Amino acid sequence: MADLRERKTLAEEIGNIPHISLLLKKTKRLGLELDELAELAHERGCFHYPGNKKAKKINKEVLTNTELTVALLNSANVYSPWLIRVGAQLMGSKEIEPKQLIRLAKTERSCEIIDYICDCAEETEPEEKHWKEIRDELKKIGNLKQLSKNKRAEVFPHPSRFRSDTGITRNPETKKIERIWKKNWLWPSEK
Repeated sequence: MADLRERKTLAEEIGNIPHISLLLKKTKRLGLELDELAELAHERGCFHYPGNKKAKKINKEVLTNTELTVALLNSANVYSPWLIRVGAQLMGSKEIEPKQLIRLAKTERSCEIIDYICDCAEETEPEEKHWKEIRDELKKIGNLKQLSKNKRAEVFPHPSRFRSDTGITRNPETKKIERIWKKNWLWPSEK
């Protein structure tokens, strides 16, 4: 992932001005580069996105899952759909407290991507209250920059990249294989 440092930031890709991130300064002080943030998320349950090396051991008191999520989704990061996908999966963790997530995301200028991820999650699992709680906290911000659908489609990963879509499954009642379309959000395993 050495080429990441040479690309535009997520902020630039969505038309915002990049900022100096205090959270990313913290992760660097902890010795974590961008790819190592993703490795740490994998160690914390984002099984769908394994990396190439072992993550540096950083306990959750030093860097919470909420902080790690916002670090992965940070608009000051170089633009990387992979980091967004890892951050989206970690955002589903039961350890994520919506109020803290949105407070930190606002400070780190990352609310647009979280808004998009919430839209994708609510489309995938509309009854899941976790996403509604995050959405409610987002609404409290007011003046959230709404990106056009075209800009979202151009910059952010397709909603199918945050979930598994099954086309053939076994009906639990009839035990027959049926062709149905079922969407399941990629939740992190809780470790």
